[in-house]
Amino acid sequence: MSGDRLGASGGSPGASGDSFDASGDSLDASGDSLDASGDLLDASGDSLDASGDSLDASGDSLDASGDSLDAFGDSLDAFGDSFDAFGDSLDGFGDSFDAFGDLLDAFGDSFDAFGDLLDAFGDSLDAFGDSHDAFGDSHDAFGDSHEALGGLRDVFGDLSEAGNGNVQGRTTLLSRRRV
Repeated sequence: MSGDRLGASGGSPGASGDSFDASGDSLDASGDSLDASGDLLDASGDSLDASGDSLDASGDSLDASGDSLDAFGDSLDAFGDSFDAFGDSLDGFGDSFDAFGDLLDAFGDSFDAFGDLLDAFGDSLDAFGDSHDAFGDSHDAFGDSHEALGGLRDVFGDLSEAGNGNVQGRTTLLSRRRV
């Protein structure tokens, strides 16, 4: 090979060929080194591609996890909304009991008013009874007075007959006293 080079360059056959051989070997070594560097760069690129793919997969996994968390949050919101609706139902139920209690209070107030009316009627009947008793007592006193006056009339009548000298009248007066 060195002869071919020598003939082509036209110089001295030994030293120039060797120097070309050494330069060729050096260039071959540089090429091999560059090939190795290129292979290393290719491997690094492949590794970076794999890392990028891995990061993409991790990102996709994180996106999926975020979507799952969003869905879980939405389900918690829906669960909370159902508790709110249940609470509203309980509030409505409590309002119904309040209204029923108000109705019972109104009935109680009506019964109280009716009881007060009955008490007033009873007081009126008591007052009427008291008036009737007073009238009866007055009537009894009038009867007692009338009886007393009748007794006095009898006594005066007997005395009057006794004053006329009627013996029979005296007998009547005495017989009345014995009785």
